[in-house]
Amino acid sequence: MRDSCCAWRVKWRDTLPRTFACACELRTGVFVIAAVSGVYALLLVAAPLTLGVCGQRMCRQLDTGLIGQLVAWIAAALLALSAILLAVGAFKGRRELLVPWLGFSSVYVVLWIMAAVIFFIVIAVQQAFAMAAAAFFISLNMAVLPLYFLLVVTALYVRIGQESREAAERALGGFTPPPADALANAPDGAAAASTPPAAPRGDGRGPAL
Repeated sequence: MRDSCCAWRVKWRDTLPRTFACACELRTGVFVIAAVSGVYALLLVAAPLTLGVCGQRMCRQLDTGLIGQLVAWIAAALLALSAILLAVGAFKGRRELLVPWLGFSSVYVVLWIMAAVIFFIVIAVQQAFAMAAAAFFISLNMAVLPLYFLLVVTALYVRIGQESREAAERALGGFTPPPADALANAPDGAAAASTPPAAPRGDGRGPAL
C-alpha cells in the first residue's frame, strides 16, 4: 500500500500485504460495481415484463424466445462484468467490504430460482407449455451465473482473510537482528543497544569483555 494514496488510513494497514490498494481506490471500484449492478437489475425487471407482454396482442408477431434470450444474454454479460470488477476490487481492497456482496449474491440466487418456478407456473396456465419451459430455462440461466458469482466472492473472501492472517503473524514474529552493514554505520549507542549483553562468567566477576 502506498503512503500517499489516502488522507485517511485503513485499519490494520501495517499488517496487510503490499499488493492491497488504498480504501479510497476501492471505494471508486465499489461505485462502479454498484452502477453496473443497477443496470443489470433493470434488465432483470425487463426480462419478465418482456416474457409477459410478448404473446399478447401488442407483440404477437415477435419471437418471444429470441427476445427473452437476448435479455438474458445482456444480463449475463453485465453480471460477468460486475464479477470481474468485484474480483479486481477484492484483490486490491479489504475483505470487510466483501461481506455485503456475499449476502446480496446469496439472496439474489434464491429469489431468482423462485422466480423461475413462478414463471413456469404462471405461463403454463396462460400460454403453451413450450413457452413456460422457455421462460423456466431462461430464468435458470440467470440464476447460474450469480451462483458462480457467489462462489468467486466467497473464495476471494477466504483468500484475503488468509493473507491478512499470515501477514499479521509475520508482523508479530520474533526479534530479527539488523544486517551487519547497518550496525557498522550506526552510532555507538545504537549499535550497543542492538547488541545483546554478554553472558556472565562462572567465577562471579561479571561478563567477559
